[in-house]
Amino acid sequence: MILHPQDAELLVARRDSGGGRSLVLSEGGTQAIYATLSLMKILVFGATGMLGKALMRRSTEDQVQGLGSDQADIRNPEQVEEVVRKAAPDRIVLSAAYTDFDGCELNPTFA
Repeated sequence: MILHPQDAELLVARRDSGGGRSLVLSEGGTQAIYATLSLMKILVFGATGMLGKALMRRSTEDQVQGLGSDQADIRNPEQVEEVVRKAAPDRIVLSAAYTDFDGCELNPTFA
């Protein structure tokens, strides 16, 4: 089946019993499943900062786990590797940032 832009209003997303999403083409009282999309597992580092909080507020469709620096310090590779292994995400978002400008100038290696 090929969908054209004018058919967009006929396309409806619905959740299926397996936790995924199905795109359903509804036309003339009949429905045909067009595609099944599974939920993505997304891991957000820096979820307590400004950008991370905004991303977490927008995440409604997928399984999103947000971590602050108290849960995962991105400067510690072993800790990050363990968190990623446990979460087994499909995607990783890095929104963490070091925002101490004076500290960056005083310690460029740390920054």
